[in-house]
Amino acid sequence: MNTVTMNEIRIFLNTTNIAIAGLSRNSESFSAQVLQHLQANNYTTYAVNNHFETESVESRQYKSLLNLPDNVNHLLVLTPKDQTFNVIRDTE
Repeated sequence: MNTVTMNEIRIFLNTTNIAIAGLSRNSESFSAQVLQHLQANNYTTYAVNNHFETESVESRQYKSLLNLPDNVNHLLVLTPKDQTFNVIRDTE
């Protein structure tokens, strides 16, 4: 496994658009707290969860990474490890 450097973290965070794959529908979950933190720090966030009932461009909720706008090129994957491969597969 490669080590992530502070410079790589700074580059990642030096954006305005971040998608979060695996965003829970539970507002008390870790992923929901990450979303709230990013929004409070002026990031534009895009929630991705294939269990959303509908997609909404206005609320930036998507069922698939493939449906994200072209300006989103940063992704946090906050899924259980048994679901992570499916998320990564959608990015190829």
